[in-house]
Amino acid sequence: MPSLELKSLKTLSKIFDDDFKYKIAFHDPGGNTQISYGRLRSWVHQCAEELIRFSDTKERKVLIFLDSGLVFVTVFYACLLAARTPILLNTKLKDELKSLDSLDSVILTDKKNSSSVEKYMNINKNRVLIVHLQENPEEVSEYEYPEFHPDDRMVYLFTSGSSGKAKLVPKTFANLMTEVRYLKGLLTATEEDIYLPLVPSFHIYGLLYTVLLPLYTGSGIRLDIPFSPLNILEDGMLNKTTMVIANPSHYSAMSSFLDHCKEKDFSRIRYCISSTMPVDQDIIIKMYEMLNIRLIEFYGSTETGGIAYRKFYKAKTWKFFPQIKWKLDTNELMVSSPMVSSDESRDETSEVWHSTGDLVNYHEETGGFSLLGRMNQIVKVAGNRVSCLEVEKVIREIPDVQDVVVMGVPSKTIAGEELLAYLVTENEAGMIKKVKQFCRSKLPDFKVPSRFMIVPNIEKGANGKVLFRKLPVPRD
Repeated sequence: MPSLELKSLKTLSKIFDDDFKYKIAFHDPGGNTQISYGRLRSWVHQCAEELIRFSDTKERKVLIFLDSGLVFVTVFYACLLAARTPILLNTKLKDELKSLDSLDSVILTDKKNSSSVEKYMNINKNRVLIVHLQENPEEVSEYEYPEFHPDDRMVYLFTSGSSGKAKLVPKTFANLMTEVRYLKGLLTATEEDIYLPLVPSFHIYGLLYTVLLPLYTGSGIRLDIPFSPLNILEDGMLNKTTMVIANPSHYSAMSSFLDHCKEKDFSRIRYCISSTMPVDQDIIIKMYEMLNIRLIEFYGSTETGGIAYRKFYKAKTWKFFPQIKWKLDTNELMVSSPMVSSDESRDETSEVWHSTGDLVNYHEETGGFSLLGRMNQIVKVAGNRVSCLEVEKVIREIPDVQDVVVMGVPSKTIAGEELLAYLVTENEAGMIKKVKQFCRSKLPDFKVPSRFMIVPNIEKGANGKVLFRKLPVPRD
């Protein structure tokens, strides 16, 4: 792949390409509203000019506190057009807002979200810009587009915060656009594609696949789709879509309704895309065999960008992106690539390396790898290594268990750790005994949890990952 050369903002998106002026960028679910790239560009210019008037020219960082959708896309590209670096905020995590008081930056939001800004941020109201898109924006004929260097910071993103406090990570133009260009080739993405976004745009997965990639290729995006598995399958939404962008929890919910859709035609779907964690293998196979829907999974993180992908219906192992350099440190995967955030540590060769925290098994015969689990999901019990994910998978087979998380906690009786299982169930009576008996029928004794907590729910982030920090402290 040629090195990334960015001369102006026009290289990032078809929003700024006159040839796409009349191409449809956004479609609403009913097909009643269609927004062209030309109209979107007018809104981006309008918002950029308002931002420039509103903020100091020396002020480069601005905060975006918006839900995914048309306004988010408009504001994101307006920031770039105004030569500002956006910090994307998760509208569900209020702690992020509290931690950013000291920045004293302009925050862009809308009327719907402005109350949260006022409630959770100690910020001068004069620093809050409420964005409103005019119904008929003025058309822009000429504009001087800012130039960028590939190593300039394009955006700041928060990590998911699943295992601890969310961390702010800078991503350069090269970090993100190198991956976008590779994905375009891998997915053979074209302007004829229509994307169905079911994940938030303020995380790296959503930003790449529901904003940067479709608008780089000049594709269409469906607007404001509330997730309901039956509605999406029954209303023909998938028949009008070529790329579905979702997470494992979405596919798990949809899998329960696949039997009702055997007669439907999903041939237009080219890929169902997933990330954040592996999808259950049975769901992938069911989708492929019943409806011929191909699911492709991507593996990576906010810090690393994309690392690998797999098409499980063809191969069970993950395949590295060609840009990835990798090494193993006692089975922990470490990676270096143009997509890794420059804030990560460098080695003696000045390469930026990131410790993924994931244990993998490399397969020389295929050049791929299998994920064994997170470093903190591999627990040593009585001298034996135990995968918490393996134990969770067994417990999920019990019909009365709605959700489960297994983790290691310090043991009070033996050296090392013991397993604690958090269970969500509507039938609490005798459930712990039932789970223990079932586990003993399927697993060695050292893999059977010794401690249990029944909880009303297991909180997850917008990307579907468990928020471990939100789990209740285990009782003695």
